[in-house]
Amino acid sequence: INGKLVQVVRVAADASAKTIEAAALAGEKVISRTSGKTVVKIIVVPGKLVNLVLHPSDKGPSPATPVVK
Repeated sequence: INGKLVQVVRVAADASAKTIEAAALAGEKVISRTSGKTVVKIIVVPGKLVNLVLHPSDKGPSPATPVVK
């Protein structure tokens, strides 16, 4: 998710990109980290990786953003 390893999913070597994407999205850790957030883009490189790009505003305040109470 956003370039960080969250979960390893094993699929058949000849699996299609859609199958790989579905398997990645079904992972428990992926579901918990993406719930309530917007997935902007899904990058699938068969045999290598799946990267989910989440909307930046869904990640919370950046460290430089002052918090007003």
